[in-house]
Amino acid sequence: MKYLFAVLFAVGVLVTSCWSACFFDQPQRGQNIDGCAYEGELHLFGSSWRTENCLSCSCYSDGSIKCCSLTFRPVYDKKKCKAVFNKETCKFTVMQNPASTQPCDSYAMVG
Repeated sequence: MKYLFAVLFAVGVLVTSCWSACFFDQPQRGQNIDGCAYEGELHLFGSSWRTENCLSCSCYSDGSIKCCSLTFRPVYDKKKCKAVFNKETCKFTVMQNPASTQPCDSYAMVG
């Protein structure tokens, strides 16, 4: 029974992590393609980068860009707790209100 629970838990984590929010950006027709243009910067074909808004982006050989969120939002009791976002780690910490240093329980993480 413990083995079955462990397998189901692992599959659940894998499926949840694969549901992250992603978007694609295609180059405009007739555009001279020397790489991928994203927010005023040109990225080389085949390169990947992380944005300051916690997106993981990749540049493809046709000039298209795929970006996926690195952030999972916590599900928690919003009356008793607050979520604090750390841009360095791209993670939320759930804390008790108001301005407490005590952690608060979260029920799940949503991508």
